[in-house]
Amino acid sequence: MYALFATGDPSQHTPGSLVHAFGHDFLLSWAIATGLVAAISIACILIVLAGLSIGVLVVLC
Repeated sequence: MYALFATGDPSQHTPGSLVHAFGHDFLLSWAIATGLVAAISIACILIVLAGLSIGVLVVLC
């Protein structure tokens, strides 16, 4: 991974390094955050469905 520090060292400069950093840093973070939100949403849906089914069983029995 390339460093984005302003050191003035021309050997550290590579063309497209900002695109590379965007692709590997921002998009990776976005994918992880989206996956976590999806996992939490699925867990909440399962909890609601379990509570609903228990509630229906209590009312009907």
